[in-house]
Amino acid sequence: MSSIWVTMLRIPDGKSVFLSSGSEAVDLSISISKHITGRNRICIIDGSYLSAYGHGKDSLKDKTANKIPAENFEKLSSLNFEKIAAFVFEPGTAWRLIQFSSAGFVSAIVKKAKSAGSLIIVDEVTTGMCRTGKWFGFEHYSMNPDIVVCGKGLGNGYPVSSVSLSKKITKAFEEMPFRYAQSHQNDPFACAVALQVIKEMDRKGLVTKTEEKGILFKSLLKETARKHNSIKEIRGRGLMIAIEFHEKDLAEKVHEYLFQHRMIAGLKSNVVRLMPPLIINDSLIHQVVDAVDNSLVSLNPL
Repeated sequence: MSSIWVTMLRIPDGKSVFLSSGSEAVDLSISISKHITGRNRICIIDGSYLSAYGHGKDSLKDKTANKIPAENFEKLSSLNFEKIAAFVFEPGTAWRLIQFSSAGFVSAIVKKAKSAGSLIIVDEVTTGMCRTGKWFGFEHYSMNPDIVVCGKGLGNGYPVSSVSLSKKITKAFEEMPFRYAQSHQNDPFACAVALQVIKEMDRKGLVTKTEEKGILFKSLLKETARKHNSIKEIRGRGLMIAIEFHEKDLAEKVHEYLFQHRMIAGLKSNVVRLMPPLIINDSLIHQVVDAVDNSLVSLNPL
């Protein structure tokens, strides 16, 4: 499983460890980066979500993280990476407003981080496994990560996550090891589930299909947005889509309307978040868009 997985991750000769949840995988990846570099801080783009506990939770409380506002090159230029163990990059901020950093901004961070000896960790817990129309969200950027973390879609509902290290980081860790163990680490059944999920996704061609369905979804939503000036923006990659409204109150009402019509969506502030199953068909996509349109008509009658 490990050799197949690191090949898919574009990490030749790397190694992986398999755990149970995304949170513990992110926590372990940060632990490894701090251990190898001897540094105690990380860098994230503001709005990222790391984990529910451990280093990730501490970082989100501003204890060990340098947060860079999205697209703020001035802030980036003033940041000293000499004490930063890793840039932890979430290719799409699913926890908040589903936003995607520009390729230029991410490249600038990666270049500065690498020049200072910081590691590059990519958090693919949400964006991995075809969600953004590619196997992994970092493939939308020109970068070679040192560590990649996966979860959620890796087990298609079964609790399994992974931390994959590049050859360079694997060698460094072997020279400076530390013990990490938990009950379901490298669980054979979990790895069998993950391997079958990967094979099934590949067999169904979900990378291509997710990209195509995302294009359809966004185009239909943008048509709806042209009819309703209450929608501020439609954005997304693959089947990771945001409908941003001008008003938070309206977003809440649309979210409730969808729920009452048996459609479960996410809600954060003034954004309704759509991350449907990757096997959603065109008919269901049209139904969701029609429901959004109908909700706005009913909430804002002419």
